[in-house]
Amino acid sequence: MAERWISPTGNDSNPGTFEYPWKTPNKAFSWLNSSGSPGDIIWCRGGATLDLADRSELTKDGVSGNPIVIQAWASEVPIWDGTLSNVTSGGQWRISADYINITGIHFRNAPKVGLEYNGQHCNFTRLSSYGHALSAYYTDSGQHNSFSKCIAHDCYS
Repeated sequence: MAERWISPTGNDSNPGTFEYPWKTPNKAFSWLNSSGSPGDIIWCRGGATLDLADRSELTKDGVSGNPIVIQAWASEVPIWDGTLSNVTSGGQWRISADYINITGIHFRNAPKVGLEYNGQHCNFTRLSSYGHALSAYYTDSGQHNSFSKCIAHDCYS
């Protein structure tokens, strides 16, 4: 199991450690897709992070009993902001993997959809999604996923 960190004060050329975190969700997803393993944790520090990628997509699967975890650090509130993205369809942040747990993240201002999830057996807890052009959450193929204490508001379609 590896732990990596993202923070609004980070830099994507950093190694992703607590002392030298990455800046964007896109960098964390890229690392997970290429080098991650079931049980890995991405800790997200509080504050707003502009994700400049056209889309951040996670494709690496966790496994039953050992999911990949993306989680807010302590009581901090990480905000992933898609204001500067050029996504023309679907989600700004896309989960195309199974056994992923995401807790405590705020998604805001995506040009279309906030969080798109197409995996199975994913758990989404205490998420907030708002200010998107279309919708807060979307799936066209995800099954056996759960949402707990999540909110969506101020999405415009």
